[in-house]
Amino acid sequence: MNRLHVSGMVFAVAVAVAAYAQETPKEENDPLNAVVKLEVTTAKADICCPWANRTDASTGSGVVIAPGRILTCAHCVTDACYIRVRKHNEDMLYHGSVQFVDNDADLALVGVEEPAFMNGITPMEIGETPHVQDDVLAVGYPLGGEDISYTRGIVSRIEDIRYSHGWTHLLGIQVDAAINSGNSGGPVLDLKSGKIAGIAFQGLGKEEGESLGYIIPPEIIRHFQAAGESSHFLESIWKWLIREAQGEDSRQVREAARHPKEVEGRGRDREARCGGEAVG
Repeated sequence: MNRLHVSGMVFAVAVAVAAYAQETPKEENDPLNAVVKLEVTTAKADICCPWANRTDASTGSGVVIAPGRILTCAHCVTDACYIRVRKHNEDMLYHGSVQFVDNDADLALVGVEEPAFMNGITPMEIGETPHVQDDVLAVGYPLGGEDISYTRGIVSRIEDIRYSHGWTHLLGIQVDAAINSGNSGGPVLDLKSGKIAGIAFQGLGKEEGESLGYIIPPEIIRHFQAAGESSHFLESIWKWLIREAQGEDSRQVREAARHPKEVEGRGRDREARCGGEAVG
């Protein structure tokens, strides 16, 4: 075998390996990296012993739906005093904080401000409500192990159900994929589109029925997102009003409703004196 033939074989193998590497998705680009584990420390008030500091620990799942924003269940972060977020296949822990909660819909938004958190994560999209008999995949971190878990199933029914956390009746989706403790807050994906078909949030015990899990549908999730955006908008307006009021005397603040033009003129004078920057 001459050197030219050997060199040709080596080149062919190198090309094949390079092609395989391009076809095989890198782990860092795995869309399921958006599914994270929440390690929550809670502190519940005790009306019998209000001076006592009783803490507890629990785990749940969540899914990144926007940069630094994790969608999870409200009951996963109720009474939370400290939240640690763990990414798939990574030992690094990130600090999370509750941004918005809707107890009726059992949904919450957790924020992570560290820029490194989004490395290797592509936020998942909210899809459409699946149909009965559609294939779905529940992804999360249930009890029984530390690694991410996958459970496949189908949509069994779609109807109004009682949400156990808020004791409200809202639209829910029943799936035969197992929803165990720790799965709550994790996404259930539509296998056709790969998008979020719902958020796992409750199941029935073995004494009530086997293979009965429930997920929050996209309609409820979108309503929650809209409410959260409105809340942040109102909060920003309120902070702006406080900043504006801090630079004015109480008399001018009281006159704001009665003499808007006079107050507006004073505001321009103050802005000119301060170089056009907000004071506060």
